[in-house]
Amino acid sequence: MSKLPKTHQQDYFACGYLEILLSKADLKGLRDDKDYGVDYHVNAMIHRKNAKGKREYRDDDTRRFKIQLKSTTERSIKRKANNVCYSLRTKNYNDLIDAKIGLTKMYLFLLVLPRDRSKWLSILDKETEIYQRCYYFRPSVKKRRKSSAPITIKIPEKNRVDIPFLKTIV
Repeated sequence: MSKLPKTHQQDYFACGYLEILLSKADLKGLRDDKDYGVDYHVNAMIHRKNAKGKREYRDDDTRRFKIQLKSTTERSIKRKANNVCYSLRTKNYNDLIDAKIGLTKMYLFLLVLPRDRSKWLSILDKETEIYQRCYYFRPSVKKRRKSSAPITIKIPEKNRVDIPFLKTIV
């Protein structure tokens, strides 16, 4: 039996999970198929009534943000002093720095899954459970890294991506 590589499975899982959260937060997320440092462009939506009284929807360009989405397992992170420590490529870190200087906010979302793939998802008769933790990160500095070596970022464990958080950042 052939298997999908674990990293591909993690990526698909992360995208599906994120899209569920965005829809529950009434946000529209567009996945960027080309990897130029941004994986999702997220917009809030606004509506107006047309002449027949029906709602018409459109993007609210004043309320938007970008997401760089990463997925990993518990094995690839360290937990220290209420922080999740994750090794991030310099290119990805610099993309976050460059976005911090621009007009549209960008966040790194890190989905951390259990080591055992069979524990990621449980489908029951009347419900589906997803076992994960998703954290957000934005650099506090505006200085790009010159070194090509990966940087270990520290994400406070309280920086959880959930529906209330998503609604506050647009």
